[in-house]
Amino acid sequence: MQLTKDFHLHEFKCNDGTNVPANLMPNVKLLAENLQVLRDEIGEPLRILSAYRTVAHNRKVGGRPNSLHIKAKAADLSCKS
Repeated sequence: MQLTKDFHLHEFKCNDGTNVPANLMPNVKLLAENLQVLRDEIGEPLRILSAYRTVAHNRKVGGRPNSLHIKAKAADLSCKS
């Protein structure tokens, strides 16, 4: 599912393979829209390293218990610039 011009839903799923739950879709859509603004501003592709995380995966990677990744409201990024 295409979320914005440059971001697709599969980029936001948990790195353990879990899809973003339906109840968090509004959050991931808003996150994608905000990242699109950033991408358009810098004029460079953004690679999403981590976005949505399950509670178990968040714990496994040492994330904070109240991490916004759990709510699909955060992403770790990489770009060439």
